[in-house]
Amino acid sequence: SPLAEQLRPGVVAITHKTGEEPEKFFVSGGFAFTDAEKTEVSALEAVKLEDIDEAKVRAEYAAAAKGDDDDSKAAADAAKAMAAAIGVQL
Repeated sequence: SPLAEQLRPGVVAITHKTGEEPEKFFVSGGFAFTDAEKTEVSALEAVKLEDIDEAKVRAEYAAAAKGDDDDSKAAADAAKAMAAAIGVQL
């Protein structure tokens, strides 16, 4: 039966053909829709892991961590998840 799930910030791996290495993307959130044949991902932001700049992630986290509103907290959480996706601890 079809399934819809909300995605939290993290890594989505896309396998194009069986046996091939998957492409890995960081998504800041979104939804995944799965049926018998495929899974479709709808995300506001998707960045290839290899394109993520560690310095930018650290700067985004530092800026977001200064705020105390919900948007700042969400941005800080997304920056933490992005850092974790590339093996960086904040």
